[in-house]
Amino acid sequence: IMSEMLNHTTPENMLGRKQIDEKKQAGMYVLSNEPRTGGATAILREDVMEQVSQALGGDYYILPSSTHELICLKKQDAPSATELGEMVRDVNSTQVEPEDQLADHIYVYDSEEKKVYSVRESFLPVKEHTR
Repeated sequence: IMSEMLNHTTPENMLGRKQIDEKKQAGMYVLSNEPRTGGATAILREDVMEQVSQALGGDYYILPSSTHELICLKKQDAPSATELGEMVRDVNSTQVEPEDQLADHIYVYDSEEKKVYSVRESFLPVKEHTR
């Protein structure tokens, strides 16, 4: 996406690949649809989530960038879930319009179970109330 904006190039479609080159796997990947509107619904598509897993070579984190796109990154190369949750909340509060915000926490795709889960460590801690 950044290359498209800066260099006026077309983004490369990574889905359908057996696996992305090892050197490139450590990056963040934008998952959206062609019109780039409502693309975060891809999280509901089991076939798409599995294709991303195959391309990245296993489990991966899903960061809800907005209702229009998701950011995917290989779990083993990622910062902690707590840090990623903080990053999502920061971006939501400073860069994303309220009506386009999807969630303030992250998800993980488990490649063995072929399921998406919310990551508890990425939620905002609940403060204890005292009298």
